[in-house]
Amino acid sequence: MKCLIYCHEHGTEWVRQYFSDAEPYMLRIGNKPLLEFFVEFCILNGIKDIHIMQKNISYEIEKYFADGSKWDAKLNYSTLDGEDNLKEVLRSNKKLFSDDGLLVFNGFFFLQYKKNHLSKSFLAQGDSWQNLSDSGQGLLFLNRPGSYKQGKSLKYFDGKHFLQAKDFDGIKAYFDLNMEMVSGAARDYTMPSYNNERGVFIGQNVEIMYDCEITKPIILGDNIQLKKRSRIGPAAIIGSNSLIDSKTVVCNSVIYRNSYIGTKLEIDNKIIYKRRLIDPESGAMIDIVDDFLLAEVNSDLILSFVTWVMEVILASLLFCVQLPFYLLLRPWVKGYYEKAAVWKDKSGMRTILLKRFICKKENNANKLFVKLSLNKFHLLPLCLVRKLRLVGCTLRPATKESLHSIRELSNYYPAIFSFSDMCGDEYNTEKCQVDELFYTKHATLRFNAAIFFKSLIFNFFGWIHVKRD
Repeated sequence: MKCLIYCHEHGTEWVRQYFSDAEPYMLRIGNKPLLEFFVEFCILNGIKDIHIMQKNISYEIEKYFADGSKWDAKLNYSTLDGEDNLKEVLRSNKKLFSDDGLLVFNGFFFLQYKKNHLSKSFLAQGDSWQNLSDSGQGLLFLNRPGSYKQGKSLKYFDGKHFLQAKDFDGIKAYFDLNMEMVSGAARDYTMPSYNNERGVFIGQNVEIMYDCEITKPIILGDNIQLKKRSRIGPAAIIGSNSLIDSKTVVCNSVIYRNSYIGTKLEIDNKIIYKRRLIDPESGAMIDIVDDFLLAEVNSDLILSFVTWVMEVILASLLFCVQLPFYLLLRPWVKGYYEKAAVWKDKSGMRTILLKRFICKKENNANKLFVKLSLNKFHLLPLCLVRKLRLVGCTLRPATKESLHSIRELSNYYPAIFSFSDMCGDEYNTEKCQVDELFYTKHATLRFNAAIFFKSLIFNFFGWIHVKRD
């Protein structure tokens, strides 16, 4: 049997309003994309040939699901051709029907089910059936083309197994659905987190300070940092790659992925989407531009002439100190310089062409070359002419993926040394993103100086533990 997931735009207008740059069918529910719930339902019922149809195929969807091999399934994508309605879609895609019928997800809705109580018998009944929400969107089983209008209504089967298509047609319904998930419904699904304790779902690489207070139930994504004396829960959902700063309380709230929450805040019955604070009860939303939600970003200091002068002085001193070592070691070092383009800013319009030093093999000369940070020596002149910062953000290659990441930061300053260097996370993409979120909210002249000297120490002596309080 095959499955068609028909992702039309009807009913998604509110998503565009509150989550302006989010793909509606990738909207997270309990930290899991809506579309992944659909795919999971197919896999649990033995359907591995899945066809996703949209007016314009979303890059985010295609990147996340790829060919479906992660789910041991085969996923295909196609765009709508002609009239945007289910009748026409089915008529032009008769090839999807097989002898045992076709399962169809029609539209934007949430499907409630229990993974441990699914019975494949309801897919093998032979007759067409439908399970629709109040708005008419939902799940259909069609035994032949054109049979969707004759399908009987099906909500319960085998007397106990529950199946229900449910609308979430606004921000309040979306919030309530998330609160249901964190309050226990998440156990009915396969969630992208570990669940070794009732009421606790926790992802990978979660850093919880020893004096952080956790109250169940909670759902935590991957690569999360909970700072000292923060209080999380009850009923808190925190998305991946997020940082909750010290002395902040988060309860009965949804913190969307890639968010930073500043210090000494109380987030209760709210949704946080990047810089946006949403009240699900009233529907009101505020785009935060000051330090109420985000920690203070002293942009004037970062971009000031004083900072530039300090960086020029430090870069010049480092150049003079490194020059004799560079001339001495370079003839013995086995490596080469590779051209690379990196983003200059968040606009996606300007790049910087530079060279990265690539070591060919591990020998003593190469090790010493890197330990003395001589692999960055050739970049110092770019700092003197203000093409690069001495201290700032990690250099990001000029690709669509990295551009999406840097646009999630409040500021982006490509630099020779970065906070990720100091923490030893430069080559871990997800940890690096969390580091950048933290850095852009706390960057000061003093902090930059500490990063510069500690990065040099890290390179010379190897990894050292760095506290990020």
